[in-house]
Amino acid sequence: MESSRLLYLSIILCLLQTINLGPLVAHSHSGNVNVGEQPLSKIAIHRAIYALDENSSVKAYSLDLGTKVMYVTFLCSKLFSHRPVHLMINSAYSFHKYAQLQLSKTYSFKSSPYPGQDTLQRVVIFGDMGKVVSIKHARNNGITYDNGFLLSDPFMMATIQVANVVCQLRPYSMFLLRTEQNFDRQKQPWLIFIAHRVLGYTSSYWQHAHLGKPMGRESFQKLWQKYKLHMAFYGRVHNYGITCPVYEHQCLSSETTHYAGTFSGTMHIVVGSEVLCCNSRMEERFALCVLLCCVAANVGFSWAHVNGFGEQPLSKIAIHKAIAAFHDSASIRAHPVLLGLKGEDTQWVTVNLVSPHPSADDWLGVFSPAKFNSSSCPPVNDPKEQAPYICSAPIKPKLVAVSNSITFANPKAPLYPRLAQGKSWDEMTVTWTSGYDISEAAPFVEWGLKGDLQMHSPAGTLTFFQNDMCGSPARTVGWRDPGFIHTSFLKNLWPNTVYTYRIGHLLHNGSYVWSKIYSFRASPYPGQDSLQRVVIFGDMGKAERDGSNEYSNYQPGSLNTTDQLIRDLSNIDIVFHIGDITYANGYISQWDQFTAQVEPIASTVPYMIGSGNHERDWPNSGSFYDTTDSGGECGVPAETMFYVPAENRAKFWYSTDYGMFHFCIADTEHDWREGSEQYRFIEQCLASVDRRKQPWLIFAAHRVLGYSSDYWYGQEGSFQEPMGRESLQRLWQKYKVDIAFFGHVHNYERTCPIYQNQCVNTEKNNYTGTVNGTIHVVVGGGGSHLSDFSEVTPNWSLYRDYDWGFVKLTAFNHSSLLFEYKKSGDGKVYDSFTISRDYRDVLACVHGSCEATTLAS
Repeated sequence: MESSRLLYLSIILCLLQTINLGPLVAHSHSGNVNVGEQPLSKIAIHRAIYALDENSSVKAYSLDLGTKVMYVTFLCSKLFSHRPVHLMINSAYSFHKYAQLQLSKTYSFKSSPYPGQDTLQRVVIFGDMGKVVSIKHARNNGITYDNGFLLSDPFMMATIQVANVVCQLRPYSMFLLRTEQNFDRQKQPWLIFIAHRVLGYTSSYWQHAHLGKPMGRESFQKLWQKYKLHMAFYGRVHNYGITCPVYEHQCLSSETTHYAGTFSGTMHIVVGSEVLCCNSRMEERFALCVLLCCVAANVGFSWAHVNGFGEQPLSKIAIHKAIAAFHDSASIRAHPVLLGLKGEDTQWVTVNLVSPHPSADDWLGVFSPAKFNSSSCPPVNDPKEQAPYICSAPIKPKLVAVSNSITFANPKAPLYPRLAQGKSWDEMTVTWTSGYDISEAAPFVEWGLKGDLQMHSPAGTLTFFQNDMCGSPARTVGWRDPGFIHTSFLKNLWPNTVYTYRIGHLLHNGSYVWSKIYSFRASPYPGQDSLQRVVIFGDMGKAERDGSNEYSNYQPGSLNTTDQLIRDLSNIDIVFHIGDITYANGYISQWDQFTAQVEPIASTVPYMIGSGNHERDWPNSGSFYDTTDSGGECGVPAETMFYVPAENRAKFWYSTDYGMFHFCIADTEHDWREGSEQYRFIEQCLASVDRRKQPWLIFAAHRVLGYSSDYWYGQEGSFQEPMGRESLQRLWQKYKVDIAFFGHVHNYERTCPIYQNQCVNTEKNNYTGTVNGTIHVVVGGGGSHLSDFSEVTPNWSLYRDYDWGFVKLTAFNHSSLLFEYKKSGDGKVYDSFTISRDYRDVLACVHGSCEATTLAS
């Protein structure tokens, strides 16, 4: 047991006469400057003369006590109160009996916003402050720095009114070192660099030779420019100064106060004038730099226009030019008129139509919002715009009848939860969409074991805006406000345990808005030996269950795949959709349609996605392919609507574990070639797995970086994405990847175990022992229009199918894996193989993957 220890501090009360010890001068690179020496440094305290007065006394004491740490989960941007507590133990043996709480007064603070959250956010930055007794003291060259005298209570007293209310970063935690992939500029557009000494630019008198710290810019300016740093802040120099956006001593913008569009350089700002101001006017002594971030604005991108792909059927109709041709005998009515009265998130609407002259050319248009205003149709006059679109379409309809409006009981209700693996095996994320901003309601998830006490986990809130889109139609006719996307992180889950959950919003009046109750099974521990079932496919898209949108019929098989997965959901543990998710192609409302379609799946098992060309590609936006396939979305909706455990969701590569499986998910829309950032990730992902615990190593990407006998690849003569396997096949072979999955090509194909265009195993269906190479599988038949095969069938192609389907992997244990290809139309197995092997077979030497050995004993 530990008793409380009382520490007495003696304070000497000195009557001081004038003792001139002389000023202390410090030497630095800035020249001879009074650094701000301590007052006590001028007093020879060891030579003090005793002149004690019996009427004078001073005594101080403090308690050396243990501390009880309490962990609290905070809701984003909510206001909390706090006060420090010391738990005093009044008896050496009674730590469990009697305790007395010593409480401070009550303070309050607001928790930080979720990374990327769109709210008013205000930051204050300064350096070189120290502490003073009064402003007058400072103006009289008062002493402000500790400089080795560690009793810094005056500083604490001076800052307590700030530090107990807002987060104050001390020097040792001010500089957060990020790797090149750790932040997403779409969600966190404002990139700030902070350091004490001036590593950039300053016109300080003492640094006139360099206009900055020697060796500073030489080391960092390439990084600042490469990653498009907005501002770099420094202290050290005791004044205020700001530069133009600059690179290599050159101003890159003539603007001085209002910057718009692409930010071509970094602004360097010296804010070292909080108190000490040896190098500037007195008026600048207390200058602060305040950053007022209106996050809805976006800096640093230049946009283009769409060339179009997979256009929406209604894009052919110039609806804003409709001619009124009402007919007394024509009518249209929809019912029920109020949806969601019982909390439903999906509900059928019946439409009754009466027309005196029905025709096959008649259209029924559903408009949301109901009050369609044709005058808001944006002009489209770019020569690269694919015609026709809504605002340039040649078909001018006649408006025969207009129905009643349909409304919702709660148009802001939380909808369509999407589960995804977190960054650790025992974490599940829940993402959903609602109409509630955090200023209206606090989002959270209520979850726990069925029948047990339920916990509340807060959620972060994101959204995106029209000016986040890169081009048309996403930036023009296809734009639709996506609402708010919330993500909550459920942690410390028990492996293979079933949890129930529901998503909720706490309104400011104290009431709650709830979804219905869902459930999921937590992931197994990495390496855990249990039955584990994985579904993989690509290029699914969405379709209407009522048969509408058949004019385009662009993803005719998507409902087949969706429905087969729903029917077999009790036999599925996790789903991977490897690119070309919705084919929204710039029509943002289609993302809601897709999340509604997959909600029965995604709310029950983790729904992991990859990035495809229809999510990401756009000219001059950083995508590896300079095409317009995303319709101007440039990846923003995909990386916001779905969570993936990537370090930077704008770069869609990530790894995840599921029991005996280890998955490496690549992003083909960013450079994957040898030497690239992604190539380093892929090798690290493949090399990091322990094959004894996780024997099944899976690689997946959207474009075919391996092998495909698709017609277009055959025309190019490579049977692959150009430069694909040249860069990666050595890694697949070195780390003995079992299966590599690809989408993009809308059919199914399986190869033999292959390396450098040669089959390395003659078996076709039952692999035993060492497999010798990687099996490549194209599984892009999730639902989009089908792709033709080349007329030539390469010798490495074992099975081809021109139909919609998906693959299911079943790991029975560490030694046995079943592969099945199922058609979406009937759910039956049309191709399969098994792998049976032991750990020693994984370790065995194969061509291109042999560990070094020595003859030494």
